[in-house]
Parts: sequence; C-alpha cells; structure tokens
Amino acid sequence: MRSYLCLPFSIATVATLSASSLAAPIEWEVPDYGLWEDAFNWSPMRIPSFNDEAILPHATPYSVYMQDDHLLGGLTISNPFAGLDLLAGSVLEMRGSIHNEGLIRVNPKGSPLETQLLIDANMSITGSGMIELNPGDDDEPVLFSSVSDTITHGPNHTLTGGGRVEVSMVNQGRIVANLPHAPLVLDDVDLQNDGELTALAATSLVIDRSEIDQGADGVIQAVGPGAEVSVHGSQITGGVLRTGVGGVIRSTLGSSLIGMTFDEPLSLVLDTAFVLFDSSVVSTTLDLRGESALIFEDGSELVGTGVINLINENGVDPAVIFRPEAGIESAYQIQGAGSVQGEFANRATITADQPGEVLVVERLLNDGSLRAEMGGTLRFTYVCEQTEDGVVQSVGNASVVDLNGGFVGGKIQRESGGEFISSTGRVWFQNTEFDGELEISDYISFEEHVVNNGVVRGRLHTSLGVVIDGDGRFELVDANTSTGNNQSGTSMTQMPDHTLTGWGRISGPIDNRGLISADEFGQTLLLDSGDLLNSGVIQAVGGATLRLEHTVIQTEGAVVRAAGPGSIIEFGRPGAGQEAVVRGGTLRSSTGGMFKLDDRLRFEHTHFDTTMTLDAFGFMEVGEDFVNDGVIVIDPQMIEFFGASVILDTSGPIEGDGIIRLMRNDGFTTISNGLGVIRTELGPGQRIEGLGIVRANLLMHGTLSPGLPIGEMLINADIELGDTARVEIDIASDEHDRISNTNAITLNGTLEIRFADGFEPDGYWARQVIESGSILAQFDSIEVPSTPPGLITRTYNTGTELLVGQTCLADFDLDGDTDFFDVSLFITAFTNGLNNADLNDDGVLNFFDVSAFIVGYGNGCP
Repeated sequence: MRSYLCLPFSIATVATLSASSLAAPIEWEVPDYGLWEDAFNWSPMRIPSFNDEAILPHATPYSVYMQDDHLLGGLTISNPFAGLDLLAGSVLEMRGSIHNEGLIRVNPKGSPLETQLLIDANMSITGSGMIELNPGDDDEPVLFSSVSDTITHGPNHTLTGGGRVEVSMVNQGRIVANLPHAPLVLDDVDLQNDGELTALAATSLVIDRSEIDQGADGVIQAVGPGAEVSVHGSQITGGVLRTGVGGVIRSTLGSSLIGMTFDEPLSLVLDTAFVLFDSSVVSTTLDLRGESALIFEDGSELVGTGVINLINENGVDPAVIFRPEAGIESAYQIQGAGSVQGEFANRATITADQPGEVLVVERLLNDGSLRAEMGGTLRFTYVCEQTEDGVVQSVGNASVVDLNGGFVGGKIQRESGGEFISSTGRVWFQNTEFDGELEISDYISFEEHVVNNGVVRGRLHTSLGVVIDGDGRFELVDANTSTGNNQSGTSMTQMPDHTLTGWGRISGPIDNRGLISADEFGQTLLLDSGDLLNSGVIQAVGGATLRLEHTVIQTEGAVVRAAGPGSIIEFGRPGAGQEAVVRGGTLRSSTGGMFKLDDRLRFEHTHFDTTMTLDAFGFMEVGEDFVNDGVIVIDPQMIEFFGASVILDTSGPIEGDGIIRLMRNDGFTTISNGLGVIRTELGPGQRIEGLGIVRANLLMHGTLSPGLPIGEMLINADIELGDTARVEIDIASDEHDRISNTNAITLNGTLEIRFADGFEPDGYWARQVIESGSILAQFDSIEVPSTPPGLITRTYNTGTELLVGQTCLADFDLDGDTDFFDVSLFITAFTNGLNNADLNDDGVLNFFDVSAFIVGYGNGCP
C-alpha cells in the first residue's frame, strides 16, 4: 500500500486547517468533459483540495477525469448525467461527505494499477447516483479507510462493481456485485445494513471476516444464475438472507447468522459451518449444497410450510444441524441427500428422496415424519426417540431406511415395497411399532413393548424384558439368538397374534400366547434358562427340532406339538441332572412328528397326545391329572449301564388311550412308582407293552402286552388287574410272550391269545405265560383266534405259574392227559365256584358240569 504522506497536504496539515475553516465550494466551470487537474475547469480557478468541496453542477452529460492523487473536503455531483472517473493509478482521499446523483467510477477500465477511493473521516454518501468500483492492484482495496472511519451509505445510492472494500459502513442503499470477472469483497468490516447487499447473475459478493448487523429492511441476496454471496468467517445478525433463481449463498469458513429471517427461496453452498442464532426460516425453499453444515442454534426455527433441499453435488454431502432448543414446525420439509444432525425435536417431514443417495439422521426426538422415498436411503446412526405421532417410513421400490442404533417409541412403517436394512447389523426397538421387513446380520433388541406387524430376521435380544405384540413374525436365524443374554430378570412375552420362528436360542423366562415355531429343516430352536408359560402353540415343523429345557406351564387349550416327518420336540438337557416340568395343556404330534426326552421331565395336569421317545438318561415323571392319548417309547439305545424310565408319581387314575412301550429287556428300561406312591391306577385305555421292567405297583384297568412282538416283560411289583383289564399273549410254534413277576399278580379281566408267525394248532398245546411270586384269582374270560375240534382253551394257575393251552375237557392241569390231579383240580374249582369248572358254559355250576367232567375224563385226551 502506498504512503499517503506524498499527497499535496499531509493529514496533520488538514487537521490544522479544518479546525479554522469549513470546506469551500469549487464548481466545475464548463458543462463538458475535462481533466480534474486543469485549474481552468474550476471556479474559482484552482484545483479543489482538502479543505474544498468539489461540485459538478451542470445538467448536461459529461465526465471529469482524475489522474492524480487528491484529497477533498467534500464532493457533490448534482447532475444524474455527470460523472467522475478515477483513472488507473489515482487515489481520491475523502475527508468529507459525498452527494452523488451521477456516476463515480474507480478505475473504469480495470487497469492493473492501484486505484482507490480512500475514506479519511466519518462521512456519508447520499443521492441517487452510483459509485462503480473496478479492481486494479489485487493486493490493494478500491474503497477503504486507513483509520476506523465509517461511511453512511444513503437509501437511494448504489455502490457497485468489484474489488475489496475495507471500510465500516452504515448501508441504507444498495451494494451490488456486478462484475463477472471480479468479486466485490467486504473485507474485515463492520456493516450496519438497512438496505441491500446483492450479487447479480454470474457475480460474487464476498463477506470476509466481517460483522454485519441488519435492520428490519436489511437484505443480503444472490439474484440470478451464477450469482453468489460468499460468507467467510463472518457474523450476520438480523435481516433477510435470500437467493433468486440460480443464486447461491456460500459459506467458505465457519460463519454465523443471528436473528435473521429467511422468507424467500434460498440456496446455500457450505464449504464449512454456517451457524444460525435466533433466526427464522419462514415458509421458504432453502437449497443447501456443499460439504459442511447449516447449524440452527437454540432460538432458531423453521416456520411455516417451506422446504430445505439438501443437494449432493460431486459426492459432497451438505448437513443441517439442530441444537436442542431449535424449533421446526410440522409443515416444514427437509429433503434430499446429506445429513440432519442434533438432539432436537422434529415436527417436520425429513425425506431422503434422491435415488441412490443417502440422507443421514443422527440423534433426535421425532414428532413428525422421517421418510425414504423415490429410491433414496434414509440412514440412522444413533438413537431416535419418537412421540406417539412420530413415524419412520420407507415408501416405494428401491427406497431404503437403514436402521442403526436405537428407536424409542413411535412407528416404523413400510409402504409400496419400501425396504429396511441395518448396515451395522445392530438395532434396538423400545416401545416401538414396526411394519416392514428387516434382516439383521448381528442382533436386534426388543425392549419393554414392541408391536411387530412385519417380518424381522436375525438374533433377538432383550436386556430390559419385552412384550411383543402385533401380527408379525420374528425369524430367528442363529444359534446364539437369545433374549436376556442370560441376564436375570429379563423376560419375553409374546402376544396371541405374533409368531417366533426359525432356529437358535431363546434364553430367559418366556410367556408365549402366540406361536413359537421351529421350522428350519435340520436346525434346532432351543428354549432354555427360564420358565416357559404357554397359552398358545409351541411347535416343531418341517423337519426342525424344538428343544425345551426347564419348566413349561400351559393354560387350558395350549399345545406343544410336532408335525411332519423328522420334526422333533426334545425335552431336557443332557447330563445337567435338572428336571424339566410340563404342567397343563396338550402335547401332540401328527404326520410323523415325534417327541424325545434325554433328561428328566415331569408332567402335571397335562394331556399327552403324541409319540415321545425316552433316550438314555431320559426320565419321564408323570404327576397328577395326566391324560395319556399318545405313545411313550422307553428306548435307552443300548448305552451300557444307562437307562430310561417312566416314573408314575401319582396314584391316578391315568386316563386316555395311550401306550407306554418298553423297548429293551436290559434292566435299564423301566416303569416305576414315584417316591411315596403306593400304587398307580391306569384307566381302561392305557396300555403297557414290550420288554423291560415294570417296577410300579399298578391297579391296571388297561392292557398288558409283553413282547416286541414276542418276548418277556419283567415285573418287580404288585399288579392287580381290573375287570376291564386285558393281557395280550402272542404265541408262535417255538416261542411265546410271557410275564415274569417277582411279586404278586391278581388276575381279572380278559386273557387274549394271539397266534403268531403262522401258528395254527390242530391239537393239544400249552404254554407258561405268567410266572410270579404269587398269582391270585383268574381271568374272567379267554379270547383265542380258534380252537381245534374236541378241545377247549383253558388256563391253569399253580399259584406261581399260569399256563394257557388247548386240551381236552377234563385236562385241568394242562399236561395233555387225564389223571387224579385233574379230578382234584376239578373238585377244588367246583367247590370254590370258579368259572373254569363251568364245563357246559351255562354260567352255573351244577350236576351237569360234574356229568360233563366225568364224561370227558372217561374219554381222555386225544
């Protein structure tokens, strides 16, 4: 910058003279063009100086050219057609005011020489004229003050052009950037703006490190295509900021806006942060471009029905940041690609609507709508709390909502093919309603109350406990799936219309009122580490396995079922030594489904309507009110020294039409009474069949059927057969069923003989079918397929053995002939009124039976 001591008078001299006299008027003499430095052009005839007011009064068009450096006490251009040109290299230093109705041009040709209008006192610029600034030396300002002086720029005056302005100002007029090749720069100035600061088409107005305080009428604007107001490290307070069609406001270094109003369309390009304090964006469209942020500090607000468009250009994302006390009204919209940040209360509609582009939403309280549509992606990165009216929506094909972090309250909805994902693989819902499809690679947490009307796939987790409502489905897809993560006190309640499917693990107490379904072929769904209350349906289908550990409590109508080939319900935990309990409800299987037990399981108040296999270590304990309509298969799979057992821990009766099947006669396949149970009563529809050992004292109204198909059933207990009881014995030519009992057995009911393996007797035969420590009474009836001619079917009870066979009428001891022992046995039977002495089958013991015995004895055996 040049030294101004070289001017004709020093500033010190000016100060001395100004103290003794006022500026003297000197007028331009001729109404024509001329050179300022020609004294003949002035009246009086001298060149105006520091203590003079130069006046250009004439009404005709003309210009005055200044080519040297000058200092003036004042300047008046009263003719709108008159002008003053500061030619390249000249400096006009003003210590008084300017009244301008014409045109003042600084460096009109834009020559690369230092050309300046220097303000050396507090002054005003009035009139309706124009000062046009054209930059010369890039390092020097074209309008500036060397000290802290201020220009008051009048309401009708215009300051236009380009170059740097370094002078504080009160602007009531217009400051206009209009040179496409050179920005107009307000450089480190304090400016009170009650007028307009404007960038026109293809030009730039730069506000650099300045403070601008705008009055109610103050406007900063970029008007027209390519117009730009660039705010660099500055602060703007009050007034209006706006852009016309194609204009932008750019922030190139962190700047702030205080108490401003945006009430017309506005386009922002932010290379860094732009901060709003106590400012209002009122029903306007604001286009935000660039890589940094528009920040709404506390007290700033979006008002009315406007739109903020976040526009991604060249891969650069803009951002809007709201502080907690910033306001945003419900009718406002924020849309596009970029990010919306801050812990604030959103009542507006925030929409990702740019195909293939991402709008990121950070932590907020949502009382409005957050949407992805038209192929855009809305991505959450932290916690989104929602009010009852808050909603997150994915609308239309290819639109994506990327759920990361947590969602508390509100609704999450899909419309018309919208998609939900979680790019981080983790998300949690708390008191949230979800309607869509979502697949999670890691886990999703459901907390407190979640309404799921959609389909969720992944690992399920809860740390607070959860009630899952809605008519949706959660598909478990991992062996580590768990609720509660084994934390005590965490529980899950599934309401009636909801479904849990898939495979994996659910840990913790469960209250199931809906459907839990293991349905992944070859995979296992494990429910463990807590009691399971079931008032709905728990099932294994499609060749999957559902494993239940610990207690299952079922209400009336509740069902645990296995349906389809290869579908298995397993109970217990291998080697754990802990008893699982099923209390109430129904167990059922169909079309090849089955149940298995490999540890301890107790049934109470349960309807059993399935096939269950007890593997090695499997102990099934039957408690009170047990109804058996199924098949219990005791099969320890020949693991040496380890067996399986049904423990009848009830006095009964056990009703239903069910079977207990003993698969192996190895001493480890047993039925026994529970501790303290003296005897168990089995109803008419119950059946015990197979091999193994019965150690349970029984009042049996059902069926005993040893053998699989032919073999021996061992009994180490007291057995009483009721009137409806049946004992089924299969007899082949070289083998037969038998019962071996070390205790007592009391006979009653029916002995059914079934011929097997082609055995069709045509003469005498006899078999020992029961061996016992004591055999009391006799069967009421014997059923056989057929009887050879001339023979009868008879049993013979020795007291420890029961034989059955077909022989002649008088052969009471079934040895194939008649002798004294037969006579003795007949007399004993006749005397005691036993039905085997009723030889004519008339139901009465009398002389005719004696006569028949005598005849039969006489005839002997064939």
